[in-house]
Amino acid sequence: MTNNGSDPYSNVPDAMKAYASLGWSVIPLCSCDHSGMSENHRNNCSKPGKAPLIKDWTQRSVPSDEIIDEWVRQRPNLNVGLVLGSSSGIVAIDVDGEFGEELLQKWSNGDLPETCEFTTPGGGRRLMYATSFGVKAKKYVEIHPSKPHEECALLGDGQQTVLPPSRHTNGGLYKWKGGRSPWELIYHPSQNG
Repeated sequence: MTNNGSDPYSNVPDAMKAYASLGWSVIPLCSCDHSGMSENHRNNCSKPGKAPLIKDWTQRSVPSDEIIDEWVRQRPNLNVGLVLGSSSGIVAIDVDGEFGEELLQKWSNGDLPETCEFTTPGGGRRLMYATSFGVKAKKYVEIHPSKPHEECALLGDGQQTVLPPSRHTNGGLYKWKGGRSPWELIYHPSQNG
């Protein structure tokens, strides 16, 4: 593993296994350029790098290392996603643009608890929060009326989020914010103590 600051897991297979060791319900997503994907997938996928590659992904549990190895063997260029909502106990807040930041401050009254956070290659950021298992969290979004991709959204049941170190179609990487990666904020089984 290469350590690139706050993210010691700089490749998708190692990151998937590390997330699974935290109890996160990770899933394989198609590659950002559809390399290694079937012709049928390439012809029908409108979200390169973001589309789940397994059926019934919303009900996925934490995969074993063997299952992750099989996903990677079948599609070496895959991205990694995280199932959100009641089955995983994790929700995410997707913040894009100035309007999204203003909405986040309004929603939180300016008081956001410290949490895992990463940046997206499109200039946004994602905040992740634990919830109680079994508690439904529906998607809620407010979008700027005239500016595309300026929004704030709560992502929950029926949603997933792309995780670092996945690659976006623009070539950029999703990256954990310094001091906000799960390796820094959540106890990891490989740590001593």
